[in-house]
Amino acid sequence: MNLILASGSIYRKKLLENAGLAFEVFPADIDEESLAADGMRRGDSPDVICAALARAKALEVSRKHTDALVIGADQMLYDDRAVRFKSPTPEVAVATLMALRGREHRLTSCVCAARDGKLLWEHADSATMTMRNFDESFARRYVDKIGDAALRCVGGYEYEGPGAWLFEKTQGDGFTIQGLPLVPLLNFLMKQGFGL
Repeated sequence: MNLILASGSIYRKKLLENAGLAFEVFPADIDEESLAADGMRRGDSPDVICAALARAKALEVSRKHTDALVIGADQMLYDDRAVRFKSPTPEVAVATLMALRGREHRLTSCVCAARDGKLLWEHADSATMTMRNFDESFARRYVDKIGDAALRCVGGYEYEGPGAWLFEKTQGDGFTIQGLPLVPLLNFLMKQGFGL
C-alpha cells in the first residue's frame, strides 16, 4: 500500500524521511483559514480545531487516492490571549514574537490517518513553551536570520534551527514541537505493515 503525506510542510516531510519511510506528498486542497475561523466562531478549543484540520486534510486526500494510507497533520499555537497562526510578512512575525516573549504558550500537534475517505486513527499531543524576554532588536535580527522560515512556522519561529535561542524552557516531546507526534504515528504505521 502507498503512503501519502497530505501536508506541504517541509518539516513534516523531513521528519518522515528521517524515519526512513517511503511516501508521496499531496498537500490537501482545503481552506484551512475558513475551517479554523468556523471553529473559533463555534467556540471550539484550539485542540479541537487542530484535530479537525488534520482530519480534513487526511480525508480530502484519501478520497482522491483510495489505494493509499493518508497522513494528515496540523499544529496550533495558543496562549491565554490568542490563537496564533503563520505570519504573512516578516513584520507580522516580529510582532508575533514580541507578543510571545517572556511568556508561556502551548503548541498542540495533531496527526491522523485515513484510507478511502474513512478516518482510521488519530492522536494529539501538546508542549508548553516559555520564551525568553528579549527586545525588539533581537526579534528583528532573528527574523532576518531565518528569512522565509519565519513565514512557514506557526508563531514565526523555527524551533528545529535557530529558533531554539528564543526559549528559556520547553516541556514536551521534540517531535510534537516540530509539528508531528512522530513516535505514536510510527507505532500506528507498524501495525499497518509499514516500517524499516
